[in-house]
Amino acid sequence: MGNKKSLIILVLVIALLMLSACESGIAKRTSGFSEQELTTAINTLNAISERAVTAGACSWGLDSMENKVAVWIDPFTDDQIDIFKELLSEASIDQAMISIKQAVTQEMAEQREAAIASAMQSTDDRIVHVGGVVVNSTGIAFSLENRTDMDFNYGDPWDMAYFTNGRWIPVQHLPGKGGGVWNDILHTLPGGETRQFEVTWEWRFGECAPGRYTYILGGYFGDYTPDYDVVYVTVEFTIT
Repeated sequence: MGNKKSLIILVLVIALLMLSACESGIAKRTSGFSEQELTTAINTLNAISERAVTAGACSWGLDSMENKVAVWIDPFTDDQIDIFKELLSEASIDQAMISIKQAVTQEMAEQREAAIASAMQSTDDRIVHVGGVVVNSTGIAFSLENRTDMDFNYGDPWDMAYFTNGRWIPVQHLPGKGGGVWNDILHTLPGGETRQFEVTWEWRFGECAPGRYTYILGGYFGDYTPDYDVVYVTVEFTIT
């Protein structure tokens, strides 16, 4: 009989503790977010994608492991994260369902710096800049000549650096533009031909201040192989 009374008392104590927790706001949610809630948050971000990118979001999507919406932010700073959280509040998105992640890691930044350094040390004269350069603070136009009898193949991605204190430094991206937005397209400059290029960077870097810059394009000659040698083309110019 004593054991039965003890069990009844224990059940009552647990019930009272649960009730107290609910009343105090401690036990607000016992399960994760539903798929519909997460999908609604993603759809809302899609609807305000331009504002989300301006607030620092490079990309976003469902993270089923965390039961949240993952959002990759760049630059990954407290100030930029606060700006993005303010956008979430304005869009009535529950911050608890958002997992903010670093879009551009230190390793990625170092790889970019290494690629730029490698490009600037390249002395390859098979693809060369010919003629003048038309330049302003948001873009350039120039021509490249393929002086070989092989096709030069390259994709959409390109980069820029500026010269300061004796070094070539990567140009700082705008918030949310850390990785660039590229089409998966292969371009070819046939051997012996010349092609004009027009490059605009306002969408990626904004307006560049006066200074010495270089445009960098990577590609390869001939047929693709997994271990192909990267050939860098650089076009130096000055913004006044």
